[in-house]
Amino acid sequence: MKTENRSPIPQLISRRRFLQWSIGGLAALATLEAAGVTFLYLQSQAATTEFVGVVRAGVLDDFPPGSVTEFAGSGFYLIRAHDGGFLALCRRCPHLGCIVNWEHNTNAFYCPCHASHFDSLGNFQNPPVSRALDRFAVEIDGDEVLVDTSRLTRRQQFDPHELVYTSS
Repeated sequence: MKTENRSPIPQLISRRRFLQWSIGGLAALATLEAAGVTFLYLQSQAATTEFVGVVRAGVLDDFPPGSVTEFAGSGFYLIRAHDGGFLALCRRCPHLGCIVNWEHNTNAFYCPCHASHFDSLGNFQNPPVSRALDRFAVEIDGDEVLVDTSRLTRRQQFDPHELVYTSS
């Protein structure tokens, strides 16, 4: 009887090499996912904001003195100062255009892109930002507050003349 000499099938890749490639591939995939999430987080959401012109914010009684109301879809915060004056601030940070967030606990606006913050009237508090938040024109028509998002004013710092008061 003739016996065949059967040699084992040659291994094209060792088990160790396979595990190294697998772990390397998973690490590369995790790195890409982390980079993608970071990019989406830092990417400005300002492009989703529509500046449509005049926005009817509400009636005077809707905004108590010392309040900050966000109008996310229209791209502004409406501030009613403690003395009753109104100011509309753009939600875009003047540095990179990221959307600033209002933090009620600290009475300040924070930019998530570079950790700058602004006081309750939009004045910048720390670099890299070098100027205040931009503002929109506010008008009072009877007892209704109107914000014109087509009229953006770039500013260096808050000026008390920017506050709009009722005529009564």
